[in-house]
Amino acid sequence: MQHPPSHLKHLTQTFTVLLSILTILITLPRMPQNDGASIVPQHRAAPEMITGRVTPQAVENAVHVPDTMEYRVARRLKTRLQTTGSPSPDLETLVGGLTEREELMRQTIAAIVQTDTGERVSDWELSLERTPTWIAPSFSLTSAHFTVSSQRIQGYLQSNPLPGTVRPIDATVLSTQTDEDTILRAQTDTIAQGGYETDDVQVSRAIADAFATHMSSLVLTVRQRGGRISYLDENGRQLTLERLSVGQSNYKYSPADRIFNVRKALKEHVNNVIVPAGQVFSFNATLGGAVSLGNGWRNAKVIVSGTQLEMRPGGGICQTSTTVYRAIVNGGFPVIERRSHSLYVTYYKQYGVGIDATVYSGTQDLTFVNDTGAPLLIQASDNPETSDATVSFYGIPDNRTVQVEGPYFSRNAPDDLLVNNRHVAGNEIVWVQTVNRPDGTEEKNLIVSRYLNMPRSLAAEFQTPADTTKELMASRAL
Repeated sequence: MQHPPSHLKHLTQTFTVLLSILTILITLPRMPQNDGASIVPQHRAAPEMITGRVTPQAVENAVHVPDTMEYRVARRLKTRLQTTGSPSPDLETLVGGLTEREELMRQTIAAIVQTDTGERVSDWELSLERTPTWIAPSFSLTSAHFTVSSQRIQGYLQSNPLPGTVRPIDATVLSTQTDEDTILRAQTDTIAQGGYETDDVQVSRAIADAFATHMSSLVLTVRQRGGRISYLDENGRQLTLERLSVGQSNYKYSPADRIFNVRKALKEHVNNVIVPAGQVFSFNATLGGAVSLGNGWRNAKVIVSGTQLEMRPGGGICQTSTTVYRAIVNGGFPVIERRSHSLYVTYYKQYGVGIDATVYSGTQDLTFVNDTGAPLLIQASDNPETSDATVSFYGIPDNRTVQVEGPYFSRNAPDDLLVNNRHVAGNEIVWVQTVNRPDGTEEKNLIVSRYLNMPRSLAAEFQTPADTTKELMASRAL
């Protein structure tokens, strides 16, 4: 029997091998086509097969790669890396890297956000499953790793402050002018607001290290500060005004016209008033003329003759004067003229019950002296969602400290607390203001509000003066 030539024998063997590999590739399952990536079927994953060039890597991919979810994901990742021209290790190495990523995604850390003085702000559960963009991949021809990136966390924090915090907002005085009532007013680019400063670099590194070392808890520290205002004064000095004090009140459940008057007084008349050093602030002067319908005020209830409630233009202005007065008290400024309302008004209970100031054009004003030695800039605003009115005084700190204690009623006042050499009366609310100045002097003032009528149950709502003082001080913090 005649044997075929040796060269025909080798050609037959080569054809058999190629046919076997082609059969395997055709029978392999196809890759999903609708996952957002440009993926070719598995039998097209080795273009060298189509061109007739067989490599060991092609044979390994076709025969030895397990058909599991992990490897299918790794294959899609490898395809993406190849498409973008990035280094790509073998599939087994990619599977190891993806496993590393899954372990990171399962981690959670219980973080506490607190101030540098130890005050708890919020709780935050850190989870890479909710913030997967914090994980950064790293590939080479021989490795695949996934780690938590402090740079990525820092970028996230720039647009997402820590839970329970807002960033401070600083303002700039763009120009000033004196109106016809000799009130100096500023135009600013925004309303300054207090908030929490965060060292994003330090916080980001702390979070990344906590995940890297598998910590279960973490404390993140922030610093609380008020907003600042940049002001170029009339002498050409560039000043940075810091918030010295703040007053708040709440007008919830007020009628619509009363709310309109409150907001008008805040935004159009009190906001951005400048009180030069040594000068007297007059609330009535900021109103710019008669409180009338012709000047844009609306009718709302006002107290007339001490006992009557009548609809008059400007009802609700006293909400604003009360808010200003609370900023005066909290800042320790010398008060020249102030009078409480004759009737107890429930709108003024929150943020300092009994600390109120009534005004009436031509008869009753609220005035104080700016004794700081530098200009004061007053900013006023309101929050429609909470119905809070806020007045803040900005200036140059002179290191005075102010403590306001109360409220005291006849039933809880200390025996040594005397008003005009007598004990607190049943229709009075008293606060004690203590101002300590840098030269070591201390000044104590009584804030006394006497009403013709006052709910007997009111004193029971304020269990101890310490509780209310703490609430008042908290309202001044930002």
